[in-house]
Amino acid sequence: MPAEIEEAGQRARWDHVMDAGRRMEGALERLRRIPGVRSASFSSHPLIANAADITAARPAGTPAPAQGSAESRQFILEHRAWRLVIDEQFLATMGIRLRSGRQLAPSDTEGGQLVAIVNESLARQLFGTTEVLGRRMVLGLGANSPEIELVGVSADARYTSLRQQAPPTFYVSYRQRSTWGSTFVVRTSLEPTAIAGQVRATMRELDPALPVSNLRTQQEQIRLSLQRERLFARLA
Repeated sequence: MPAEIEEAGQRARWDHVMDAGRRMEGALERLRRIPGVRSASFSSHPLIANAADITAARPAGTPAPAQGSAESRQFILEHRAWRLVIDEQFLATMGIRLRSGRQLAPSDTEGGQLVAIVNESLARQLFGTTEVLGRRMVLGLGANSPEIELVGVSADARYTSLRQQAPPTFYVSYRQRSTWGSTFVVRTSLEPTAIAGQVRATMRELDPALPVSNLRTQQEQIRLSLQRERLFARLA
């Protein structure tokens, strides 16, 4: 592919990403103005919903087997990492404690140094310690994969399911990583059902054609994820 065509394609993709980012920022600004809302954020996947984005992560400079080789499958299994694309207030909104370092920031943008927050499990998987600030990791098996600087370490938190221990997880900014879907999260000092109507109305004001689906509390999401266990308990 000619370089100018490839560059134009990259530019168009990022224009789309940034336009989507501006829409999400506009939605967050409106959601945060709803009376009773303490904080609002979004992520690429809802938590405890059997949905995940899984890749392979390794320390920068660590050699990896060739893609498709006999060793690559085992290498990927041993280096799996769960990725979540978020905005700057996600960890605080979800009550996930930052153990060290800093939160993601608006200054973490396209063209700048790629950064991530890793949880304690991924920090230990990568380096055998949680003292990893300033170290770098790469994703996948590519020899030219860009390096990602670790700027924060968070507490472990469940991602996909309550049936599994908290997986090795890292968080990246939507400003540096595109996402084609988003789940908004709102922390409120009121009964959640009391603001549900305002949340729907706020999203309609932003874009009448924007669908709002699966509006539920995190506790409801957890109950839904445990339907099989609840069914077995009733049968027993």
